[in-house]
Amino acid sequence: CKRMVVDEGCVYVGLSAGGIVAGRHICTAYWKGWDDPTIVDTDWSTPSNLDGLGLLPDHVLFPHYEKSKHDDIIRNRKAELKGNETLIILGEDEICTLYAASTAEDISAL
Repeated sequence: CKRMVVDEGCVYVGLSAGGIVAGRHICTAYWKGWDDPTIVDTDWSTPSNLDGLGLLPDHVLFPHYEKSKHDDIIRNRKAELKGNETLIILGEDEICTLYAASTAEDISAL
């Protein structure tokens, strides 16, 4: 999937978990306690098993944000991120878009 998006210019649309997967890793998927990691038979203590697609390099997503419900989670768990990682917090009515260009000419034309 990553090769198709990056190399072939496919459009990637990720909603909820699909957005989380677009980031550097999927750790934020477990912050709310909504998902049961035991559903998938894998060793979640192995860091590579938590890798995302990396379509948003150095970014991780936290979808379905509601201030009254998630401020404490964000405050307490954000410290788990590496220093160079940016947390993108998205409410129910928000989106994250990324426009990638493959050459200097493409970038200057934007």
